[in-house]
Amino acid sequence: MSLSAVAFALMALCVKLVTERLPSIEVVFFRSFFGMLITLFFLIKSGASVWGQERLKLILRGVSGFLALILHFYTISKLDLGLAVMLNYTAPIFAVILAVFFLKEKPGVLVWFMIFTAFGGVILLNSSARNGWQPEIWLAILSSVFAAVAYVSIRTIRRRESPLTIIFYFTLIATAGSMFFLRHWVWPDLREWVLIAGVVIFSF
Repeated sequence: MSLSAVAFALMALCVKLVTERLPSIEVVFFRSFFGMLITLFFLIKSGASVWGQERLKLILRGVSGFLALILHFYTISKLDLGLAVMLNYTAPIFAVILAVFFLKEKPGVLVWFMIFTAFGGVILLNSSARNGWQPEIWLAILSSVFAAVAYVSIRTIRRRESPLTIIFYFTLIATAGSMFFLRHWVWPDLREWVLIAGVVIFSF
């Protein structure tokens, strides 16, 4: 889990640098398309099912993950990197709340205390930020809500689906979805291709 956090931090850094010139939705497309190809390779090699069994839940996970991704990359391009990543890491807070309603989990008093403490921290940090509660702040929080939906949906299918199948659905849906939103294509230069490779590798 710690290595995962480091990898996502490095991914976010690459996103911040590459979106100085490239549209964030284009970076989403590259991250999703190349991630899909890598995942498909390992999926076929492992012999796991490409399309899985819980298809509706896999689609829900893919759509919610895609919405979280485009909002996350957009807010990284607009906000200070540390603030954007911090807001994205509020997703576990929403995941705990959703788990109460959809997974019938019963968090203890300590967990609820930590949730309220975390919300308080978010309010204090955003209130002290130089731009205050700008729209991008709310979009970053919305990104974490969609990420929480993705986490909860994974929880419901983790015993029946391969992790590679889950990731494949996500990258496939994100690839198709990002193509729909592409408007102004900007070809990356060599430095940007290196950064895009960083986004793909660290996110994978």
